[in-house]
Amino acid sequence: MFILPSLFTHVVELYDQSMYVRAFQAAEQIAPLAEWEGTTARLLAGRIAATVGSPKLGQKLQLLAYRHDPLDWEARYYYARMVLRYRGPLDAWQFLQHYDRDQTLVSADPKIHSDWLAFHAFVLAQMRDFEGAEPWLARAEKVAPSNVWVWVERAKVFELQDRFEDALSVLRYALMLQPWLRPTIQTSAHALVQAGRDDEALRLLAQATQHVECAWLVEQMANLQIELGQHEAARHSLERFAVLSPRMEPGVLERLNAQRAEAAYLSGDHTAALAYAQQCQSPALRHFAAQLQRGPITGKRVVLPVGFVRQHHLTCAPATLATISRYYKMPAEHLRIAEEICTAGTSAYSERNWALKNGYAVREFRVTWENAQALLQRKIVFSLGTMEPGGGHLQAVIGYDELHGSLILRDPAERPYREVNAQSLVTQYRSCGPRGMALVPARYGEMLNSLPLTESDGYDHLYTVEAALAKHDRTKANATYQAMRQSAPDHRLTLQARLALATYDGDSAQLLACYDKLLEIYPDDINFKLNKAICLRTQGHRNQRLEYLKKICTGKQSHPLLWLEYARALSEDARQLPLALRWLRKAMRRGAVEAKSMHLLADLRWQQQRREEALALYRFAASLDDTDEQCALAFFVAAQQLKQTEAALDFLQNRVQRWGEKSGQPVQTLFQALEQLGKKKDAFAALATGLEKLPNDGRLKLFAAEMYARNGQPTQANDWLQAAQGQAQPNEWLRVAATLAQYRGDLNEALLHWLQLADAEPMA
Repeated sequence: MFILPSLFTHVVELYDQSMYVRAFQAAEQIAPLAEWEGTTARLLAGRIAATVGSPKLGQKLQLLAYRHDPLDWEARYYYARMVLRYRGPLDAWQFLQHYDRDQTLVSADPKIHSDWLAFHAFVLAQMRDFEGAEPWLARAEKVAPSNVWVWVERAKVFELQDRFEDALSVLRYALMLQPWLRPTIQTSAHALVQAGRDDEALRLLAQATQHVECAWLVEQMANLQIELGQHEAARHSLERFAVLSPRMEPGVLERLNAQRAEAAYLSGDHTAALAYAQQCQSPALRHFAAQLQRGPITGKRVVLPVGFVRQHHLTCAPATLATISRYYKMPAEHLRIAEEICTAGTSAYSERNWALKNGYAVREFRVTWENAQALLQRKIVFSLGTMEPGGGHLQAVIGYDELHGSLILRDPAERPYREVNAQSLVTQYRSCGPRGMALVPARYGEMLNSLPLTESDGYDHLYTVEAALAKHDRTKANATYQAMRQSAPDHRLTLQARLALATYDGDSAQLLACYDKLLEIYPDDINFKLNKAICLRTQGHRNQRLEYLKKICTGKQSHPLLWLEYARALSEDARQLPLALRWLRKAMRRGAVEAKSMHLLADLRWQQQRREEALALYRFAASLDDTDEQCALAFFVAAQQLKQTEAALDFLQNRVQRWGEKSGQPVQTLFQALEQLGKKKDAFAALATGLEKLPNDGRLKLFAAEMYARNGQPTQANDWLQAAQGQAQPNEWLRVAATLAQYRGDLNEALLHWLQLADAEPMA
């Protein structure tokens, strides 16, 4: 039914006031939402449907609006948001770029025009290109300064940068422009929670629910109430959610009943919990209902009072250590910890080493239900380290529930605690333990050490290996590994020690042998498969690598990261370029939108002579992983060829500012770029600044030694070589020493160092 805009003016007014139920009721008097036709009418009906419990209908109507009228800018805008949600930021960016060529945008309604511009910024922020996002936000604000949604988008960009106070400052201004607007309230409450200001968030949501009719705000409040232990209040909020969702779809009802069951159970109303759980279809809720039906509830539920520390990008380990430290009233600031122990991710060795240096007794162990109960009953919190395909995550285990058979986790990425089935967790992560690390103040170390924790001795030996390698004492590391090998040659931790040694040595043959052994024990582990493929690439076994990747990528136990590696292998043969692109796009559409995939796509586009597109992709790759030097340098080289050198140089200099006190690698990349431009004076000035900020970075000192030698300054080269001794791997030091001797023309000394390098202790 085609609905003229003049018929729903009053509906728009109600919607803009966030009176969604009344807007829905008024709209239904005109015609059922599903029957609304006409671009403007469908878009409005879709927005209303999404707010009253029918998000699927809302998306369907917005999709129909775009398909029937692709020239309409508002329809394009909502479709672009769907592309981002279902196909990821790269596809969304390409969709936006396609329509940016249409000059009719300037004649569109200023609100739609500014929404479109601000969405560019949000998409770029999803790829962590925050510098690129800023001009789009500035343009959006200039087009429509009073458009509240632009300020909400700016706040969301700030959140993605972990700048929650800046986000809140922007949102306060947005609330002044239009009080009680639902998106502003939702975003403000989320930012307050992430900033650790729960009470303020709860007050804001409670006040807002008196002024607006929005089910999602009430659900947000209910989730926070459950987290804060206000279970009866949460039950009231969930019933209010039902009232404010007059057109509730089955999926929304399923979620609501699951929340009702949880809130009722936590408040002690097991009868109501059973009734709600029985209405759910998920296996977990069915199991929960069966447990409740068995009779009186006797199982314990233990939840320790552990607060929340919000992680920043790639700082889950520091945030978890800070969370546990606060629990023990030995507070440590999580960003300070991050500066000490990580650049891009954190090793288990670094976590344990930090804890030992900061007054804790530590035990690492394999997590089991029995271990978890023994620790938590003694009020000992422990960290849980798990490995996902492509990376790891660290959380704190803060409790357990015997009825659910669940462990209760404090995830630094999200404010609400999570419950996971303990048996499923142990089974899923058996290839990495899962690893637990219990820590208590040192004065309670005897209590911790008295507990029989599974595989604790093995973890102690592995820590000894890693600690020795960190000090470049390979002899001690190998002796410890040999002892592990004698007692348990095929144990997972022994193989991890072997991997640590092979990685230190740069011995790809031993790495490959080790991953082959691990895959015999854990044949379905994606990370082991991926690392084996990388080892085959490193060793140059192209045919074997292709055969292996084809087999595992076409099998049942496959993964997008494996498809990405297969695409990389195929791309090395120009004849296979179309097939490589198919596998790459398949991987990216299944979630593998990361620096490596973006870099590979950029390489392929460059080969296809689509160089402007490739340059944007190189920048996205360098932004997605700010610690990947290969991506950063590739962006600079591409920009230089396309005569956009200054922008790329600014990008590299900004990286040095961000990482200059944590890693010397961005300094090395900037040096190479400046040297390519013939700016040697600037290059050495940047290097000197980096060396001053990182006095213990042996690798940076070796790099300095090589650069000074290459530029005819042997005295400075030798000074930095000597300064690096004991701070870098012996093999690296010998290689640079040999190279410097060659530069000086001292072939005997060079030969001596090369022979020492060849005779260096091999992998056992």
